[in-house]
Amino acid sequence: MNIKDNQRSRLTKMLFKQSYLSLMKEKPTGKITVKELCELSEVNRSTFYLHYSEPNDVLIELEDEAIAGVKESLCAIGGLNEDSDSAKKYLMSFLRYVQQHGEIFRTFLIENSDPHFRRKLQKVALDMTSSAFRVEMPPELSRTVYLFIVSGSIEVLSDWVLSDFAMPEKDVCSLLYRMCEGGIRQICFPER
Repeated sequence: MNIKDNQRSRLTKMLFKQSYLSLMKEKPTGKITVKELCELSEVNRSTFYLHYSEPNDVLIELEDEAIAGVKESLCAIGGLNEDSDSAKKYLMSFLRYVQQHGEIFRTFLIENSDPHFRRKLQKVALDMTSSAFRVEMPPELSRTVYLFIVSGSIEVLSDWVLSDFAMPEKDVCSLLYRMCEGGIRQICFPER
């Protein structure tokens, strides 16, 4: 019985999340109502309130799940002090995650550009990037350099999603890696 309830609960939440994503394409997140979510999901209001207290809770859960997947795929990215093939392997893992969850990234980054999601993504990527690219850099430059790299990478990622993944992920990976590595090397070691 408990497994059935868990499966039913997961299915119900999945329906609400899919409905929320669909509604985000039509209207701002603050305008999505419980009534609309229930109608689109074909689930009654009392069931909604078993899982969530308000529509924004669905958004938060969607964002948190996407960010958790990003963290998981980025957590092992190697740095400049490691073999570049290893770093590219993990960057490829991240790009595959984005591609597999294209609807979420398209909705959050482009169609209904969610500033909360973008900030969360930027923070995670900033934390991961600054620890992955372990190079000596003046502290006053560090945050600015990594912020520039991450912001640019998110824009490249958004463009890739918008193009419906027209560029092969291998090429996107190589481009992002070369831009990050080259930018950091140029700032830290300008004579080389």
